[in-house]
Amino acid sequence: MPKLAASITPIAPSVILQMMDHPSTDVFGLLSDGKADIVLDRVLDTPEWIASRKLFRSWLVCIARRGHPLLSARGIRPAEAIPADVFCAIPQVLRSADGRRTGTIDPALEGLGLSRRSVACALSWATSFSCATATAHDADTARAPPQRAGAPGAGADRRGIATLRS
Repeated sequence: MPKLAASITPIAPSVILQMMDHPSTDVFGLLSDGKADIVLDRVLDTPEWIASRKLFRSWLVCIARRGHPLLSARGIRPAEAIPADVFCAIPQVLRSADGRRTGTIDPALEGLGLSRRSVACALSWATSFSCATATAHDADTARAPPQRAGAPGAGADRRGIATLRS
């Protein structure tokens, strides 16, 4: 959001950028009701009246405390890939705007015959990130945010949290 604001402000100083957490199922209603002018989300099946395009490609990463016992026991170091079964064995903190205890990664895991256990579920991005970093040390949990949110530059490394590829 900071880079977007820095790009928009000089050319459209009266534009206000507001980040809202809503389930993906609600975004079309927000657009049709005039409560939102633009939506940034994962790829969605959009109605014909909505213009859409891919802006960037992103992936999920896993953030966990440095020296996480399960990852250490498997010899997995920061920035290394985590096998799906190991990823699923780590208790998860997830973000779910609609309150369900599943996220975008769960259908892919189900396709592999796997599932993860969520121990905490937050309804907003900010809450889920702070919850994940706060509980990672004490509860040995992990979080799988989009790479742009969980990258070391997003502050995870300053909290002793390792970023790994999932």
